[in-house]
Amino acid sequence: MKPLRIAGLLFLLWQGLAGHALAQTNPFAGGEVTKAQKIIPGRVVNTWFRPIVLFSQRHQKVFRKKLAAFARQMKEKPYGRSLWLFLCFSFLYGIFHAIGPGHGKSIVAAYFLNRPGHLGHGFLMGNLLTFIHVLSAVAIILCLWFVLKVSGLTTFHALGGRIATLSAGLLTGVGVYLLWKSISEYWAWKQEDEFNGNTQRTDLKSLFLTSLVTGLVPCPGAALILSYAIINNVLVQGLLAMVAVAAGMGMTTSGIAFLVIVSRHTAVKVFSGQFRQFKLGYTMLSCIGAVLIMGVAVVMLVGSL
Repeated sequence: MKPLRIAGLLFLLWQGLAGHALAQTNPFAGGEVTKAQKIIPGRVVNTWFRPIVLFSQRHQKVFRKKLAAFARQMKEKPYGRSLWLFLCFSFLYGIFHAIGPGHGKSIVAAYFLNRPGHLGHGFLMGNLLTFIHVLSAVAIILCLWFVLKVSGLTTFHALGGRIATLSAGLLTGVGVYLLWKSISEYWAWKQEDEFNGNTQRTDLKSLFLTSLVTGLVPCPGAALILSYAIINNVLVQGLLAMVAVAAGMGMTTSGIAFLVIVSRHTAVKVFSGQFRQFKLGYTMLSCIGAVLIMGVAVVMLVGSL
């Protein structure tokens, strides 16, 4: 019964993470609860995840108001007390922003369900993905303001939607590749000494590729904060805040990665003494992870459209 319990825990964990991704039908919506989000969480996120989503959204709204006030204050004193408060609240905003609906956590969870990894790999992917996520928003906002001379977030949302569509297509390809690799590994393991429960081989190429493809979708929260800074002529401070936001988001996302890595390692260890059971259980987890990556990609595609 122990393997079934572990499998059940992994399934419940994924249900919550997938629900968060599905709740965000529009990945470029702000922290407010949209009409679609009011309907979907009741059906998908389940009653025990909805309070977390609402908790995240409430705090994001508070943090945004404070950040806007600090940005105005920095206009008078660019490097005073307001700067440090601006950076601290940007970091907190990143933590709470990552708790809310989004595809990043779901992809990280699905990836480490598919691939073995250590906690260091979880920290690397959690932070790499979020920094690319924020950097993508920074690149678009700077381009809009200084190259195209366009203001407001409407154009950002339109461009972000196109990038999300591209990212969803690429993620589908990554999921197909990981599924093929998982099945290929199953047929390659013919003897017990070829692979055992103590072996943890991580494919860093697929880790970097998945992080890059997922992070391409620009972060709306980061775009909003950087816009505050640009409007108040404190661009340098705004760019520093982007690092703080990415670090906060990375901390939350890494925590999800740690949880899945430990759960997967525990599940695999149960089967490590018997090669046939281990081989089947390991492959099942890997295939489920790959399929879930493709599933999140479909959700992203629907949301971007």
